[in-house]
Amino acid sequence: LQVIRKSSDMENFIRLSKNYIHIFPCDLYAGYEIIKKYFKPNEAILFTHHSKPIKEAPHHLFLTKINKNNEKIITRFNQTEKQ
Repeated sequence: LQVIRKSSDMENFIRLSKNYIHIFPCDLYAGYEIIKKYFKPNEAILFTHHSKPIKEAPHHLFLTKINKNNEKIITRFNQTEKQ
């Protein structure tokens, strides 16, 4: 196993599509968004992912401290999430 570090997921997808690398870790949703945005449909169908995540990490919402509506935004988000 040879490890090569690259700075962006996009660069890794290009390397993967050219068979320069065989695997790389990437967030599932971000990965499919990159594929959808930057690859043609006939190229996109060549990608897949392993069904088992390599790590389970919590995700957090980021907000700016200067927005006075943050409490309302979080409340609305929490209500939507429960539905």
